[in-house]
Amino acid sequence: MFRYLFFKIIVTILVTLLLLYFVWKYQIIDLLRFPSSIKTWELHNSTWTNAISPNGEMLATVAGPLTRRRLPNNIREQGHPHVEIRRISDGAILRTLDFFSAGSLAFSPDNSLIAAGGYEGAVKIWRISDGQLLHSLIPSDNLSSNTNNLAFSPDGQTLVTRASRGSEQFFHFSPISVWNIANGEKRYTLLGKSRNSIAISPDGQLLALINMDGLVTLNRLSDGTVIRQLGDTTRLAYSLNFSPDGRLLALIGGYPASISGDKIHLYRIEDGKLLRIIYTSLDKEGINNIAFSPDGRYLAASYGVYVTSFLFGGAVYPKTSHGRIRFWQVDNGQPMQTLRGHKGGTYTLAFTPDGKLLASAGRDGTIRFWLMPPRNYNWLWLLGAGGLITLGYWQRAYLIRWLNW
Repeated sequence: MFRYLFFKIIVTILVTLLLLYFVWKYQIIDLLRFPSSIKTWELHNSTWTNAISPNGEMLATVAGPLTRRRLPNNIREQGHPHVEIRRISDGAILRTLDFFSAGSLAFSPDNSLIAAGGYEGAVKIWRISDGQLLHSLIPSDNLSSNTNNLAFSPDGQTLVTRASRGSEQFFHFSPISVWNIANGEKRYTLLGKSRNSIAISPDGQLLALINMDGLVTLNRLSDGTVIRQLGDTTRLAYSLNFSPDGRLLALIGGYPASISGDKIHLYRIEDGKLLRIIYTSLDKEGINNIAFSPDGRYLAASYGVYVTSFLFGGAVYPKTSHGRIRFWQVDNGQPMQTLRGHKGGTYTLAFTPDGKLLASAGRDGTIRFWLMPPRNYNWLWLLGAGGLITLGYWQRAYLIRWLNW
């Protein structure tokens, strides 16, 4: 009798552990996920970046196959990367702007202009109402450089661009140019680390960047003077974002240096104090982009979870990635909801101004819209587990008879 009881217990434990392993290892939990996106746009090509207009009515995307090689005009085929401006309410394309190497986007604060940076160093600014090209800027003398980041000042009079050569050498210099929108003239240039982003404070007074020493610096936007330094050289940052009230600065980084960071650092602007470090808690993932909700209560991060190749049924399944969006509470760093939907990695994020929607761009060529604010559904799983325990307690007599069978 004891042997049968011991055998049943061991088999039950092994089967349970095996099922849990497969659920965790191969992302089977995605089949049970909730909530799902309320709207999905299939763009049929990889879309690597997006931007939502300040009034929340337009979404700009870079659509088409992405390439960093400079090709002659006579062999550029239809379907090359271009900028599409869509109406969020129904997805209708309002404007298509031809830009072969577009890779970054930004709307002006008054919703009248759209700027795009390219993988050939150029930055173009169009008027949205008629598609008229207003300026074509060259931030760097090196034509092979990439313009990866754009930022308008809140008054719409200044555009900041960051260029890099796209070299694998992570510590190469990165020219940061500040432009006058009215005449397209360059006001001044700063040097920073390559592959690192820029951010302008909501009041338009500060420019955050990574200097040549690897430090996060707060510069006066009007003339580039350094006001304050944040952090130290052991924290390599490559994405910066001010909170809506301008009191906090979030940055993605990690040590040792890697293209994809594994931590989010939150600094207080007033005194430069590091308030907290948010860890992603999962390995084999890299954060691609971060964004504050308009009310400043939540911090969203896009990333990809990578599943290594595995052997099953005699067949080898290759390494894959699954896009994720995770939320944290800003005031205490507690994790909130995790959104799943993109079949590949998730790249850029953009909130609507009213905070009711979040748009995400994925490697699978889709733009997904999610209802906000984020929720914490852990109580549902705890409720389910509690229900099973309660059921087992009330049916303990039956379970005892089954175990003694």
